[in-house]
Amino acid sequence: MVAYGDVHDPYLEHDRGGRTLINVGSVGNSLDDPLPCYAILEGTTAAADGPFSVQFVRVPYDVEAEVAVARASGMPDAEEWEVELRTGIYRQVQREGREPRYHRC
Repeated sequence: MVAYGDVHDPYLEHDRGGRTLINVGSVGNSLDDPLPCYAILEGTTAAADGPFSVQFVRVPYDVEAEVAVARASGMPDAEEWEVELRTGIYRQVQREGREPRYHRC
């Protein structure tokens, strides 16, 4: 099993070899859904010792407060970033005018 985070796109994959890949997402600027995400991993990966589970959790986030800070600081490309925070669509995808292709949990 491999688990990692801050890639902004939470997902869980199992391959045919029995390996598990978990991306816990991003607590700020999640790019699959505007709500931040984290994961709770419980149990053991050894089948004989009991079950193992992964639970993805979404939490409220004050996007407008974050946008106000960005505007006040004069952040470059703030308008695209604001759309990214509100929609979960990465700014490069916005620029290219294409549909996002993220994993969906």
